[in-house]
Amino acid sequence: MDLHDIEWRVSPPDVPGELPVALVATPSYEERLHAVRTLHDRFELGETIEVDLPDGVAHASHRGEVQYFSASGAVRARRADALPDDRREWTDQEQLSASLLDDAGELLRAARLLADGIGDVDVVHDQWARLNDVGKELDSGPGRAVVRARYSVDGFPFIGAGAKTRLAYEPVGGQPTLTRVFHVHRPVTEVRVVPTGGADRALTGLLRDPFLVEQHERGRRVTVCGIEVGLLTLPAVVPQRIAAPALAVTGMVGEEVRFSRYYQAVSAFALRRIGLAAAHLPH
Repeated sequence: MDLHDIEWRVSPPDVPGELPVALVATPSYEERLHAVRTLHDRFELGETIEVDLPDGVAHASHRGEVQYFSASGAVRARRADALPDDRREWTDQEQLSASLLDDAGELLRAARLLADGIGDVDVVHDQWARLNDVGKELDSGPGRAVVRARYSVDGFPFIGAGAKTRLAYEPVGGQPTLTRVFHVHRPVTEVRVVPTGGADRALTGLLRDPFLVEQHERGRRVTVCGIEVGLLTLPAVVPQRIAAPALAVTGMVGEEVRFSRYYQAVSAFALRRIGLAAAHLPH
């Protein structure tokens, strides 16, 4: 499969001749203990029990829990008394967003989770919809409000599941109440530069993807709807030492099948030349 076999709804990426590679560290439980205690107090968990889990340590009570992930240093906290369904009654969403950004910033600073490289921060509302028996929408509206933050290094975003901060709020008793927190971002300890080979090399993984090639050979149209160049971060439960350049690609096969893939944007040989091994990339 080549570029002409794909329907592009976005322009193919402009990949520089060199891109950064980030070496990352994993915060220990001791390093995250202050954050764990801060979130414990914010969620008013009271007396908790400590539970050893396959992927970390949790402090839990009937009011909720705070969890540390040993593979990444991520921290997650939640209240146990979430609202029973997805429908939310918010009053002034514009004023709400400003107050939630202030609250989230204060909490992250107090928990020492305001990491270097933090990028755009915004507030979004999950959406809910009520459907009839044949799938027609009867009603819809905003769900929980979520403060989101992304991260970057040297102007290139971290992509994937392993570099994000989320704080979710619910309208409890007429007031926005924090109900969930998730923070994962491995600190960058060193940045190296790797040659990429340009866009042709970066797109090799996409053009050779076995699933997409098979669908193309069967006569189905492959459409790329979104593409982003960044440094790939792995989920909180997966150890990681290197965040290497990658492409995040979303698209369609035919009219119904959606796909979302990550493709390494540099060769394993190029990474070895700068003293690094190729990063594991999930599909």
